[in-house]
Amino acid sequence: MLFNRLPKTPILLISIFSLIAIVVPAVVIYGQGGTSKARKAPAEDRTNWPSFGRDLAGSHHNPYETAITPATVSRLKTKWIFETEGDVSSQPIIVNGVIYFGSWDGREYAVDAKTGKKIWDYDGGQSSRSAAAYGDGMVFFGDIAGILHALDAKTGTLKWKKKIDPHPSTVSTGAPIFYQGRIYIGVSSHEEGAGMRSKNYLCCTFRGSVVAYDAKTGDEAWRWYVIPETPTDQGKDKAGKTIIGPAGGAIWSTVSLDTTAKRIYVTTGNQYTQPASKFPNAIVALDLNTGKLLWSYQATPKDIWTFECRNNPECSDLDVDFGTTPVMVRGAGNKKILAAGQKSGFAYGVDPDTGKQVWSTQVGPGGKL
Repeated sequence: MLFNRLPKTPILLISIFSLIAIVVPAVVIYGQGGTSKARKAPAEDRTNWPSFGRDLAGSHHNPYETAITPATVSRLKTKWIFETEGDVSSQPIIVNGVIYFGSWDGREYAVDAKTGKKIWDYDGGQSSRSAAAYGDGMVFFGDIAGILHALDAKTGTLKWKKKIDPHPSTVSTGAPIFYQGRIYIGVSSHEEGAGMRSKNYLCCTFRGSVVAYDAKTGDEAWRWYVIPETPTDQGKDKAGKTIIGPAGGAIWSTVSLDTTAKRIYVTTGNQYTQPASKFPNAIVALDLNTGKLLWSYQATPKDIWTFECRNNPECSDLDVDFGTTPVMVRGAGNKKILAAGQKSGFAYGVDPDTGKQVWSTQVGPGGKL
């Protein structure tokens, strides 16, 4: 049912380019690996939003935007409406006046930002729930079947595609990130619910990971597994079924990059089966070039959970994955802090150089979903 084509649903996209200021005198940028005075950028760079968080640090901030403010946002008006044949949950990206986005109808679209007219569409065969990424004239996106697609940005022609993990339950939920000829993406899965779909399913064997690919060829450059060990027989559960583990640690969120420190920051999900590992439910830093682990901070140890949790004697019944991109913020004394939110309702701040916790705060009630 999840993968079926859906009834025609309108997507409302509001073009705001007529409201964007042409010249911005002086602002401070935080993102893409550091803090610097704003440089005079070409007009298209000021309106471009080429990836999920706009910049490599995932800031979701456009430092050149001055026209849209709390005082003016109420005056925005609908400029055009573009319809797809399915819901749209992926954040659109925009590059050089073209909007790229995916739909639950299985297609990736390129639309003229000024007119709302379709430039091309690409039928990937499966729905896409996350943002695309633009780089070197190509558009990259992942789908719910765990396939990473690379398209020609001008024509929508497929350049290459690759399954990001061979496991049959693999899905792609975080957006890819492009930097200097590589694509970085986290790997997640739906194996948590496999036992509900098949009573004889032996859970679990999936291990979350981060992968770096060559953007031109799709060749894998490196991979880091959240759970280093290969899953093996761990005995029986309360219903007499064999438990396979350790497994889990899906990466649902989009990674962020600090290019100055040459690090990639990752947040990880809960563990599926024992024995408990130290990298699920964690904020992790990896070497950008090699994928080597630099440090990790585990917010909730021993969070072992699946939909058959009641049968597992080591089930935590928590399921409080990190589901947000780790982003850099400023703390006391202008100190850099890496922050991320968890399904528990807590946000955590850690030192980006060491992974040591600086603070944690509850921002909501939390829950499994």
